[in-house]
Amino acid sequence: MNVLVTGGSGLIEQKLVAYLISQGCNVSVVSRKETVFDKDVRLIKMDLLKGSFSFLENEDFDIVINCAADLKNYEVMEELHVNVPLRMLRFLRNRGCRWVQLSSVGVYGSKISGVIDEATLFSPRGEYEVTKAQAEQEISKYCQKNDIPFSILRPSNVFGIDMVNTSLRNLIKAIKSGRFFYMANPEQVSMNYVDVDNVVEGLWLCSIKRDAVGQAYNLSDRIDQKEFVAIVCDEYGVSPPILFIPSFIMRWLCYFFAWLPGFPLTPAAINALTTKAEYPTQKIERDLGFRIKSPLPQALRAYIKALG
Repeated sequence: MNVLVTGGSGLIEQKLVAYLISQGCNVSVVSRKETVFDKDVRLIKMDLLKGSFSFLENEDFDIVINCAADLKNYEVMEELHVNVPLRMLRFLRNRGCRWVQLSSVGVYGSKISGVIDEATLFSPRGEYEVTKAQAEQEISKYCQKNDIPFSILRPSNVFGIDMVNTSLRNLIKAIKSGRFFYMANPEQVSMNYVDVDNVVEGLWLCSIKRDAVGQAYNLSDRIDQKEFVAIVCDEYGVSPPILFIPSFIMRWLCYFFAWLPGFPLTPAAINALTTKAEYPTQKIERDLGFRIKSPLPQALRAYIKALG
């Protein structure tokens, strides 16, 4: 199979490309950076925000896996997340090529309780989440109208060694150093993370399984906060935290003092550290035969060991 991967410089894309090669695929990658891949990978060096994508007219890709995203630059998110895929899709009409879209459970918004499955209505908040939700809607509509097979994967908080996002690393450091405190019952708080290897497996299944066409899938793993903290403390040989400050107090402090430089918490961080929401994977397991390859407890321990 001939596979095109967009946004090839991130950890997910790097792992995905290596996996695709192991499956015997011919892999091309679009990236604006001089990223080092296996010698058999074809690098198409271009800026997606400025590309014409006319090269797609002369290509014969079986699958396009769109992983391109920007987490920081708000001014480019709509262009990169929504308009770029739509421009690419115009070259794929009547070509028999499948489109796989990497999205996020962020499209559901900052849920603080309940079971969030694929039927849950979108309620995105930040620009990243809003444009990801818009991208899903526009891409689905375009693909259905033009008979382009597509699938969507929505992972929760993805982590892995060398991941650019430092939120998990900072949380682990806070627990290790004794700066972490509970804001809700830790046995009820959900730590919703998913190891990058599981995301790669999910993208692969969305690419090859017939039942995935026209479907969107959540992908997450979960342990409660008490177990999460216990794993970190065990790996570093430190005592678990005992300090408890109710979340309503922290929200009040955040409301008045979040403007101060170095204030440790934001409303989004408080939500993440007190959420009881869960993102079950029954649909992708039932439809595509997905199974977690790297369970969260083991993956978290491996991640901590790599941090040193």
